[in-house]
Amino acid sequence: MKVIEKAPRKMHIEALKGKRTFEEIDRLDSIAEKEWMILYQSVKNEECDCIHWDDAPVTSRSGGISHLQHILTRSVKQVGAVQLTCILVRDGENIPLSDIQITDPAELLQHIPHRAEVNIL
Repeated sequence: MKVIEKAPRKMHIEALKGKRTFEEIDRLDSIAEKEWMILYQSVKNEECDCIHWDDAPVTSRSGGISHLQHILTRSVKQVGAVQLTCILVRDGENIPLSDIQITDPAELLQHIPHRAEVNIL
């Protein structure tokens, strides 16, 4: 497991208020993005089968607990691409929501969370 985290939101707020510069935020975000690119390449180059991470759990009004699970694997739909699958896990039941085919590593950066505990298989 690997924890990847962008700059804390508190730093962003301080920078917007002029109490901090954006340089340190950019540096921390750049480190996180490089980590995601390494993971992307390891899946694409078949160095690992998949990576996955979960969003924080949410409790519904009825008391049910659910969370989103994201899985990055090699694509079976498009040659040379990786597939990002999103699954809703609600009370232990898996409900597929979406999958996208990613051919450009920069596309993955549009879908990464602020903080993730990434499992590598």
